[in-house]
Amino acid sequence: MKWETAYFTDFLMVRRLIQIATAVYVFSSTIDAEGFTSGGVLHPSQSAYDVDYYELFFDVSPNRQFFTAISKAKISIQSPLDIIRFDLVDAFKVKKTFVDGIESQFSHKEHVLKISTSVDVSDKMLEVEVHYSGHPPVAINPPWDGGFTWASDSSGNPWVGMSSANEGGKVFFPCKDHPSDRPDSAAISITVPKGLMAASNGKLINITHGKTKSTFHWKTRYPIANYNINFTIGKFYREQKTFTSISGQEMPVVFYILEENRDRASTHLDMAMKMISSHETYFGKYPFIDEKFGLVETPYLGMEHQTINAYGNQFRYTELGGEPFDWLLLHELGHEWWGNSVNVSDWADYWIHEGICTYADALYHRNVEGEKGYHKKMASARKGIKNEKPLIPKRNASTDEVYQGDIYGKGAYLLHSLRFIMGDEKFFRALKQFATSEDFTYKNLVSDKDFVKHFSLVSGLELNSFITKMLYSTKLPQKIVKEVTGNYFELSVQGLSRLPVEVKIDAEVRRMKLTDDPIRIRASEKPVIDPNHWYLWAKDFQK
Repeated sequence: MKWETAYFTDFLMVRRLIQIATAVYVFSSTIDAEGFTSGGVLHPSQSAYDVDYYELFFDVSPNRQFFTAISKAKISIQSPLDIIRFDLVDAFKVKKTFVDGIESQFSHKEHVLKISTSVDVSDKMLEVEVHYSGHPPVAINPPWDGGFTWASDSSGNPWVGMSSANEGGKVFFPCKDHPSDRPDSAAISITVPKGLMAASNGKLINITHGKTKSTFHWKTRYPIANYNINFTIGKFYREQKTFTSISGQEMPVVFYILEENRDRASTHLDMAMKMISSHETYFGKYPFIDEKFGLVETPYLGMEHQTINAYGNQFRYTELGGEPFDWLLLHELGHEWWGNSVNVSDWADYWIHEGICTYADALYHRNVEGEKGYHKKMASARKGIKNEKPLIPKRNASTDEVYQGDIYGKGAYLLHSLRFIMGDEKFFRALKQFATSEDFTYKNLVSDKDFVKHFSLVSGLELNSFITKMLYSTKLPQKIVKEVTGNYFELSVQGLSRLPVEVKIDAEVRRMKLTDDPIRIRASEKPVIDPNHWYLWAKDFQK
């Protein structure tokens, strides 16, 4: 989601915190978003309906750190209910609510908005409208702890960012804040002081101008998670190029960049298009091809907001393959496939978003620098793994219960191991199918069971035991090499479910199956099990 931890240094963290601290002015009437979480056990009253569409209107006053808003949600009733329950933080004052145009009674406390309905709600679609306003929660340490970031550019122009991945959309609009429910589409209109721009999801439908304000009307026709609905406000320069997909379809690639950085836009977009092209070879065509790939410069590090990725790495390029490279751009772009198109119904499976996306980073290194670059990238991921907690500690989990660094590195290493187990042809076929099949994309949310079933089916192997151990346990296989006598050694592996391993015997690397029953091998030097590090081993984490 937010970053790849192996890249992120303490120095950069401190520097960003200082920048935000000097840019943000927190009013006494605001609250911070620290402590909010998303997901968990779905409340029974929220299981009674599905959200099909959000239409949101915001009138933002950057100087006051305040907005007034109207939200409209079209919901499908699944079972009888007399209360419609939304999530909305208490920072906002709700003025009035309507159900199908009829003003309704409501209560708003403990971050829950309950709306009474007097209409017959059985087996029908309803439109729920909420009028509200307030000072939204301030992000103390974005994007780790989300909320609004009220900043300014070097010329003093307002620069407003918003992040809510772990807190959920409730920090700025009434929603069903659970990963199991994604609307089919959404519309977002943002009114800002004249001279500023507002970048958001999907297509820019039009801009309306008043005497002192401008309104930017955006719409996405793709399913979208509530935390991915987003906008950023600033004095932007808009740069656009055209990307031709592997499918032959053309798509706009757009960067909303601060005016002061406009000279950097072209290079950045060229880099993005190269990355999209690489990802398409592994994961199929860009999943939001009918709208755009968008970037917006933000006053916080970054986030994968659908079709409008947040970018705040301040153009700190390194070099890859002799060309400029930005790790943040690559990682957040990968989430368009892994997290935005392929999406989970339970935050227990957060690793699918972050682990596969981190693995996608390694595949880009493979495209640019070959297998050497790929293995170097995976070695970096391996060094960052702690293996102190399972990737999936429980089902029906909240973001706070699941989010940890290992969902990146250990999640990626699961894919790395499967590549070796399955072989390239079957593995890459399975990966592309998982990224493109209707069964796993857009409204069809996935879980670890879908992953296990699909990769087992394509491989023709029983992978459940291996994958489940990697996800639900910190127990890792053991490799044992014992010198018996002379040039003879006994080799065994415990806990690998009879899966293949590489063994380096003198100058030769062999692929074989080892179990807990030792086999005897003659060699002039001590054999090495898994010399190319396809697996994680218990001894690597022994303290």
